[in-house]
Amino acid sequence: AAMCSVDGKVLLMGGDTGSGQYSKLFEFDPQTGCWSPLCVTGSKPCPREGHTLTAVDEKTAVLFGGFAGKKCFNDLWLLDIQNKVWSFITPISPMWPLPRSHHTVCTMVFENGEVKALLLGGLADEKRVVSDGWMLDVRTGTGTKFTFDGEAFGRWGHSAGCVMLSDSTIAISAFGGYTTQYLPSAVSNPVFYQWNPNHAAVLRSGRPSAGAVLRPHTRVSASSSPASQTCEEIRRLRERVQRVSASKMQLHVELRCAKQLNDDVVEQLMQERARADNV
Repeated sequence: AAMCSVDGKVLLMGGDTGSGQYSKLFEFDPQTGCWSPLCVTGSKPCPREGHTLTAVDEKTAVLFGGFAGKKCFNDLWLLDIQNKVWSFITPISPMWPLPRSHHTVCTMVFENGEVKALLLGGLADEKRVVSDGWMLDVRTGTGTKFTFDGEAFGRWGHSAGCVMLSDSTIAISAFGGYTTQYLPSAVSNPVFYQWNPNHAAVLRSGRPSAGAVLRPHTRVSASSSPASQTCEEIRRLRERVQRVSASKMQLHVELRCAKQLNDDVVEQLMQERARADNV
C-alpha cells in the first residue's frame, strides 16, 4: 500500500491483502483515531501495489506506477481530495517513464503554480532495476528524463526527498534500497544530487553546501517506497514492543514489592498476636 499525509489526515491506497491487489482508498483522522473509506467518483486506478501516493498540496495527491501480478504500470493520476475525484493525466510527451514499481516520487510546487514530480529508480517488468530519473509535470503530462553527472541511480525500495535551496538549485537525496532484484543487495549509503531547473536535465552528484537554506516559498513533499515504509513500520513496532516490555517489567517489580510488603505486614501481625496470647 501507499500512504501520504494531506490536510492533517492520512490517506491509504491500494496494496496486497494476501489474496490479491487492492484499489480502495481510506482516510485516517488522528483527531478521532478512526479509519473511514474515501468514496471517489468517475474512473480510478486499477488495483495495485508497489506504487507511490504523494501529497501535492492540502487538496491534492499524485499517484504513479505500481504493479499487479507480473505487470507494471506507468500511469499518472491526480486525486482531488476535496471533490473526491481521480483524474488520469494523459502523457503528451514523446518520452515517458517505463512502467515500474518500488520507486520514489517527490513533488514540488513552484511559485508560478507548476507542479513537478521527481521520479527515481524502481523495478520494471521482469524485475529489472531501473536506473533513470524523471521530472514529470503533473498538470500537463509532460516528462523530462534526467542524465546523471556522476554515479547513476540504479536502486529500488529506497526512500528519497528533495528541497529547493535557491531559485536555481534543488537538492535531492536518496537512502537505502536494493541495487539488484535480489534482496541481499541492500545498500545503506546515501546519494546526493543537485538540479538546476533553468538548465539542462542533468542531475549532478554532490552534497549541498553547509550554508544552504530551504526556500520557504516552495512546497516539497517526499514519498517513500513500500519497502522503506515497511522498514519504518517494523522499527516503530519494535519500539512499541520495547515500551510494553519495559512497562511489564516495571509492573512485575512493583507487584513483587507489594507482595513482599504484604508478607512483612502479615508476619508483624502474627508476631503481635503471639505476644498478646502470651500475656
